[in-house]
Amino acid sequence: MQNNLKLHHIGYAVPDIKTTAKEFEKLGFLQKETLYDEALTVELCYLEKDGTIIELVCQKNPESLEAQLINRGGIMPYHLCFSCGDIFASVKELENDGYEKLFEPVEVKALNGKKICYLYKKEVGYMELVEE
Repeated sequence: MQNNLKLHHIGYAVPDIKTTAKEFEKLGFLQKETLYDEALTVELCYLEKDGTIIELVCQKNPESLEAQLINRGGIMPYHLCFSCGDIFASVKELENDGYEKLFEPVEVKALNGKKICYLYKKEVGYMELVEE
C-alpha cells in the first residue's frame, strides 16, 4: 500500500506567508490559494511550479510543532505530504511499519473537509497524509 501513496506537496514552516510566498514567486512558483483554518489556527498557502506544490504553513499557535521548528532553525521544509485513499487504513499500515501517529485523522475545513493526519518516523521525519 505504501507504494500507492502519491506525493502531494512539500510543507514549509514559515512565520509569515506573504514574505515567503514572494520569495518563491521570484523562483517561478505561482501562488494558487491562501487558506485559513480557525479550528487548527493555521494559515496555508499553496504555490506550484512544474507540477511541484509547496505548502507554506503559518501556525498561529506559539506552542505548535511549526513554531518550535522555526524558533530552532528558521524557515524550513519540514514535511512531505502524500495523498491516499482510505486515510484510516493508510495510517494503520504506516503505524505497523514503525511510524508514530501524532494525532487522529482530522477534518480540515479549509481543505473542504478532507481528513489529514501527521506521522513521524526518525528515519524519514514528519509525514502528512491527506485523504482524497
